[in-house]
Parts: sequence; C-alpha cells; structure tokens
Amino acid sequence: MHKAAEICVVMLGDPMNGYALFGPFDSYDRAEEWIDAADVPVSSWWIMPLRMPVMAELMGFADSPIIRSLTSR
Repeated sequence: MHKAAEICVVMLGDPMNGYALFGPFDSYDRAEEWIDAADVPVSSWWIMPLRMPVMAELMGFADSPIIRSLTSR
C-alpha cells in the first residue's frame, strides 16, 4: 500500500546496543524499499517521520545534525 510522501528516516537498533539513523528518505515507500533490500530483521527498525520535531525530541535525536537540518526546513 502506498503511503503519503513525507521525509522520514529509518532507525535501527535497540536500547542495549544503541541506534543508527539511515536516510533521509522522501517517502515511507522508499524507506520500506531500503529496509527490504537491506534484509533488516522486523523487530529492529522503525520509520520515523520528521514532520513532527517532537518525534525527534522524544526519541533522543533532537540534537542530531540530520534531524536539525530536516526539521528546520
């Protein structure tokens, strides 16, 4: 199913080992294509929309340069 185009990142990892951000992607579909191609285990990824800066704040990425640059547009 096609999802609305919006800038998002893929977050991989877990609380014990840390997280990594990949992207940005211009849509959920592109992010899901990347996840499928990377063969990432389902339980270790999240697609995080960047239209809501509060998401970055809650996830602890508000000070990340990529988040600051994307949410300031």
